[in-house]
Amino acid sequence: MKKFYHLICWCFIFFGIKTVAIAQDTTITIQIQIPISTGVDDVEEEENGLIYSNSTDLELIDDGGEQQIIGLHFKNIQLPQGAAIEQAYIQFRTDEVSNGACELNIYGEAVDDATSFSTTLFDVSNRTSTNGLVNWSPDNWSVVGAAGLTQQTPNIKIIIQEIINQSDWEFGNSLNILISGSGRRVAEAFEGDPDFAPKLIIEASVTFSIGNLENVYINELMSLNNVVSDEYGETDDWVEIYNDNDSGVMLEDIYISDDLSDTTKWQFPEPIFIFPKSSSSVACYHKTTAESLAPPPPHLRLPPAPASLPSSPPSSPFVVAMGNMF
Repeated sequence: MKKFYHLICWCFIFFGIKTVAIAQDTTITIQIQIPISTGVDDVEEEENGLIYSNSTDLELIDDGGEQQIIGLHFKNIQLPQGAAIEQAYIQFRTDEVSNGACELNIYGEAVDDATSFSTTLFDVSNRTSTNGLVNWSPDNWSVVGAAGLTQQTPNIKIIIQEIINQSDWEFGNSLNILISGSGRRVAEAFEGDPDFAPKLIIEASVTFSIGNLENVYINELMSLNNVVSDEYGETDDWVEIYNDNDSGVMLEDIYISDDLSDTTKWQFPEPIFIFPKSSSSVACYHKTTAESLAPPPPHLRLPPAPASLPSSPPSSPFVVAMGNMF
């Protein structure tokens, strides 16, 4: 998960922490949204075991009198093992008007890193199910294109918690959600409209270590960038901070400067949260897009440099430090 800060740098880049922090923990609540990302990740298993992976909609559950099982594969879950799930649900969008009685059973696959679905017969129903199960009796879906509370599952946190509590769960693993039952509600599928495919939303409490700078590095940089564009279409320079710990870290009171005699030249406006074995990228804007920040950073540009740095910061051209420096 990369977060881009609107900064600018030049000949010498200096990262610092103003005071020495005693390592401690802080817990914050985050929300992550994981959409279905490919057509083979939302599938329908027919009663005869055939897997249908290219439909433009998802029949939950009745399809012409046949009771299907729905399989949903969500990739790259950005949560560490054991994170406390506060709320989780799947957001659907109505593809067809579908009313009447409908009773759905939602459960997960009880593995630490679920694989996507294949065309093997019964590849959905043969998966080992979680102990956690949530019942859903959705109201009528009367408006095509609706994607509100009526199309939102109940809280399925017991299912998600059971999956990520498994001892071999790792940050970035995938999970599967399975739906069976009776009745009919017709939802948009990835093939129908990728922007409105089912989406898993998770709110979780995650603990980060404060002041623990061990194994936190400047991992990578891009100078005089004219190749990689950001979300605004600009080719700005950037520096990547990597957390090589097995737990998340929170970096606060961080400064950036191009002047060793003034190492507190500009302070990051908020703490930086970096998940375990993950990075946060600092965008070094050389345009005026950061002028809304207070105080605004200097308008600088990274000099030529290698595309990556060793684990120990070099003395030149970049001076980088985190810890007891002031």
